[in-house]
Amino acid sequence: PPSVVLYLVTEVQLTASEEEDRHVWRWTPDGQYTSKSAYEAMHHGSIKFHGANLIWKSWAPLKCTELFPNVQTS
Repeated sequence: PPSVVLYLVTEVQLTASEEEDRHVWRWTPDGQYTSKSAYEAMHHGSIKFHGANLIWKSWAPLKCTELFPNVQTS
């Protein structure tokens, strides 16, 4: 609701400083963005599904998967 947003914005504490603003990535100890940290952040708190390999890895030999790349099974 707008009233909550207004409250949160008015509660922000600003301090006068000569220091320039900088971007800090909270998912790494040094505050630097990495692709790996973004991937880990995206999956943070997710549930591991141990059967995923059965779904995403094809059981068919490579010859078959290259011969019929667009065939989908239901």
